[in-house]
Amino acid sequence: MELSEPGIAFLLTIFLDIVIYILLVNRSSASKYVALFAVSAVFFVASSYMIAEFNVYSVLLFVISLFRFINLSRVAVRHMHNGELSRRFRRSALWFWVYSAPLVYVIHYNASIFYTSSFAILSLILSIILLCTTIYSLIHWRTRQNQSEKISYLPTVSVCIPARNETQDLPGCIESVLASTYPKLEVLVLDDCSHDKTPTIIKDYAHRGVRFISGQEPNESWVAKNKEMKKLFEESKSDIVIFAGVDVRFSSQTIHSIIEQLENRHLDMISVLPRRLGSSEASVFIQPLRYWWELSVPRLFGKRPPTLSTLWAIRRTKLKKVGGFDSVKHSIRPEAHFAKRLSSAYRFVISGEIIGVSSVKGPREQFDTALRMRYPQARRRPESVFALLIVELVIFYGPIIGIGYGINNQSNYIVVASAISLVILLVINTAISRLSVKKTWPVGLVSLPFLIILEWYVLIRSMIAYEFGIVHWKERNICLPVLQVEKALPKL
Repeated sequence: MELSEPGIAFLLTIFLDIVIYILLVNRSSASKYVALFAVSAVFFVASSYMIAEFNVYSVLLFVISLFRFINLSRVAVRHMHNGELSRRFRRSALWFWVYSAPLVYVIHYNASIFYTSSFAILSLILSIILLCTTIYSLIHWRTRQNQSEKISYLPTVSVCIPARNETQDLPGCIESVLASTYPKLEVLVLDDCSHDKTPTIIKDYAHRGVRFISGQEPNESWVAKNKEMKKLFEESKSDIVIFAGVDVRFSSQTIHSIIEQLENRHLDMISVLPRRLGSSEASVFIQPLRYWWELSVPRLFGKRPPTLSTLWAIRRTKLKKVGGFDSVKHSIRPEAHFAKRLSSAYRFVISGEIIGVSSVKGPREQFDTALRMRYPQARRRPESVFALLIVELVIFYGPIIGIGYGINNQSNYIVVASAISLVILLVINTAISRLSVKKTWPVGLVSLPFLIILEWYVLIRSMIAYEFGIVHWKERNICLPVLQVEKALPKL
């Protein structure tokens, strides 16, 4: 079996990686410059191959060398610690080669495997697994309530709402909370250094019991939202603390239902997936990105339970026990860390008539949230992004390719297996789309191919934004300076 020139270069890169890592372990300034020169040379070669001969070898060479070059450059401008560089290099080198070696073999030597009945059956099995995990999530996380579940003891509850430049949505959020029939309730709203009328709006509700909390600009050791939630938690006095975004709308029975879920099921924490209000057709293409991830992937791999930052409730004593916000001050998803630590005492809830939680977040805000969350969901690892792109290509586009190939080659087995896989995926997408919007959910029957393209775009763009330290949230760059110099998150 004869390798092409890019294939030879691809194999030589393995040897070059070993040499560069040895240089990095030495950690002398001269070694780093030699390593940077070597990576620059590989990057130049990879770019040339990308232009001259676009294939799997050239793409892999380009991706790997670009990642190396970016990280070495970040060390040079003091945007990353030397120790973090060595750790990233060792980890990514291992996983890039683990992922890419079988891929190179299959594509270069046995590409026909993608057009065989075995590949169609594999795609069918994967789609069935996704269907089973999604059905489990939709059934297991859906709220149920009987009259016998009513509780006699009502703990005190604090609803904590951080707000920054939320003139439009904040009044509706506060009004919905104040409409609650729960008797032991306090409402705290924090102004996070807003530039609009947000402070005035909060103070206008003082006569109805809403407490105004003044926020401060965060220092370089905190993600701003985590700092403000810590402030709200310290100011609150209740047994149960509910954190909600300004896009959230409560029903009159929402807090009652949340407390009943906590008490009757002996839980310490709840996270709620809201229904959408006033969502446009664009939400069908944007919001399911997060719902696919939370309802299918976590249940499939079991690494962490599904969570959403929209609304979550936790017992005061348990939040202190797991380290409070000081333990997750660098985290983009603090609620995910708390849910993981509380394990069996945590529950994810799909809102319905019982819970009555809804959201008015628009498509643009949904898209910005997806950009902010996707790369951290992939554990901020480029090799994980690389693997996800391949897996999603196989799962979601494999059936479409299989149908076309089967029809062209008159292979009924491939056509039938691929068609069943595609139908299963469309059913899953439609069910998840119904959680986003009610009126336009049938769009889910045809939106899947476009949704996956958007997923790839969001995933890659999120990775690039984090790697280059430019991720905006509420007019702040949350990567600078908090995440500019890499610091490890707490181990879960």
